[in-house]
Amino acid sequence: MKQLSILAGALFLAAPLAHASGLARQLSGSGAWTTAATAPAALQQQLAGAQGLDCQLEHYAAGSTLDCVVRRPLSVMGMTVSEFYVSTDAAGSRQLRLVLMPPAARIERIAARALKLTFTPGGSDHWTGSPPGDADRRVEIGPREDGRGELAFVIDEPLPADVAAAGATDRTGVIEGAIAIPDRLPAMRVCAIDARGEAACQAVAAGANRYRITGVRPGTDWVIGYASGSPVHPAYARDFNACPAGRPGCPNGILRTIAVHAGQVLRVDLEQRFEQLPANLRRIDVAPTASRST
Repeated sequence: MKQLSILAGALFLAAPLAHASGLARQLSGSGAWTTAATAPAALQQQLAGAQGLDCQLEHYAAGSTLDCVVRRPLSVMGMTVSEFYVSTDAAGSRQLRLVLMPPAARIERIAARALKLTFTPGGSDHWTGSPPGDADRRVEIGPREDGRGELAFVIDEPLPADVAAAGATDRTGVIEGAIAIPDRLPAMRVCAIDARGEAACQAVAAGANRYRITGVRPGTDWVIGYASGSPVHPAYARDFNACPAGRPGCPNGILRTIAVHAGQVLRVDLEQRFEQLPANLRRIDVAPTASRST
């Protein structure tokens, strides 16, 4: 029965969503579950005629994300939406996440009434609730670092055996890749760090050119290496300036973040070198083999 309802919603989505009222219906209530179950590439086509949206589709290892910034007023359950994104991953997880103007605590109160759900606290300003009798679907609420809140509609499916064998689980992901800067570095920790400063790290031997971090909790992370006794940090970043190898203090990149999903194995190469990091990333107090708690 659930598959039939999703199919019916997909047929409804086939027409471009050109009006804010139609889009609002697809981002709340039963429409939100239909949108969460829609492949990001398919949703991009269906939103092509919608005005006031700036959407970008990104493909990564074992999944994809459609991120839409809202340029015109859009209200869902009486709350202003500034951004939303739909993602899929190898674990079978499908998500619709709404970035809302109110803080998370207020979102919880509004969503509890509008969705008729009972939410369970899961830490500071985090809540989770599931429709009665449906263990495969849940609604998550939490804060963002910019003070806004997120409301997520999540549909889970069993984790494929080949993904589990690669080191991911139904609760955590894996980040791995090359350390591709010219410096020969001493032993280091390569860490995935989220906006709260929590990190999952892996020890890497001196001179090694690869790393692999397991047990990475879903979220948005920076990936940075911290070498013992060296000011140089290999990091995931985009090009900024062309810097000669070994030139002290030359900022040749801007740090980038990567979205991590449960069940996902991501390849992230550390191709930029930094000698100075933002204050919140200069020191990560985590043991070499520790991972963030799940």
